[in-house]
Amino acid sequence: MTNPFIKSMDNDTVPSPEEISTWVASCASLACSIQFPVEKPGLGEFSDINKIRQYLTSGTLIYKPIFDLASRGVMVQRGLIDLDEVDTGWIIAESLKREKEWHPSYMSTFGRLFLFAPIATAVAYLFSEKESRDFKLDVEILPEYSELFLENSTPEDTVNVFNLLDDQQFQSHLRLLHFTPVLKETIDEILEREVNLLDFCKNQAESDILFEEIASNYNFAINYGFPAFLEALNEGLPFSSAIKHTFYVALSHYPDSALLRKYGRQHALKVRQLAKDIIEAGSVFTDKGNEEIQTLNEYYDANIGALLAHHVDDITTLVTFLGILSGLLPN
Repeated sequence: MTNPFIKSMDNDTVPSPEEISTWVASCASLACSIQFPVEKPGLGEFSDINKIRQYLTSGTLIYKPIFDLASRGVMVQRGLIDLDEVDTGWIIAESLKREKEWHPSYMSTFGRLFLFAPIATAVAYLFSEKESRDFKLDVEILPEYSELFLENSTPEDTVNVFNLLDDQQFQSHLRLLHFTPVLKETIDEILEREVNLLDFCKNQAESDILFEEIASNYNFAINYGFPAFLEALNEGLPFSSAIKHTFYVALSHYPDSALLRKYGRQHALKVRQLAKDIIEAGSVFTDKGNEEIQTLNEYYDANIGALLAHHVDDITTLVTFLGILSGLLPN
């Protein structure tokens, strides 16, 4: 399926950088916003204005940095800048610093932006390379191009991300595996060893599933999440059910990092097992699967409460982004 935004344009002319970047950023914004109000454990009813604001502001605030990253992808393809001049780390850091000024939980956007960034740059590069508005994304080739941009990121990109993660609101998300614990020394070591963003994600893969997903070249999103998303849509289910199914597939694959940190291994693994039970029972496709979803919700309410499995949710949103980029739109 071709995205109507592209299909409606004259295919005989080469799309401008602004048109490509606008399309990629719009897909990202829609992928974030449409997560509201899909039912997920930890959210309950959407009566909490702070939860509503978090979802909708994430969809709004991610537009500008994704637009900037997509623009850099086009510029690389057209020979206007080199691969090491994309400034991915700087764009992510500056965007979240601006967000911090008026959105206290600004770090909630970090996971999605960090996951989306290499994909957005790669998709824009591929769209520009097509030299036509008749562009259909091949999701399976994305890892090759996203990895190219990550491999050519600079130590300065990594320092920008590291400084962001060192923010007091986010320190618990970072466990230094291969770097010295003093910030000044750590930065010096990143620069001296020329650690790019891909190296950084590989070093941190054991500490957080966001880093693991990028370090694995989007293994879950491409090989498990996206097929699950398509499966639900091909069965005629609405977009919200496809997102919900993808969420439970991701939750059965990964013990969520946020749950591990706050509630410990026992609860995180129990939630993962309950998600596996959902998938084995047929997920959103069967009555038994929906009964298992209720079992998970009851366990969540009794033992965890109002904490969403944030990083599994971020990966689910990434898969939604891939779907929309592929031309799949909400029905």
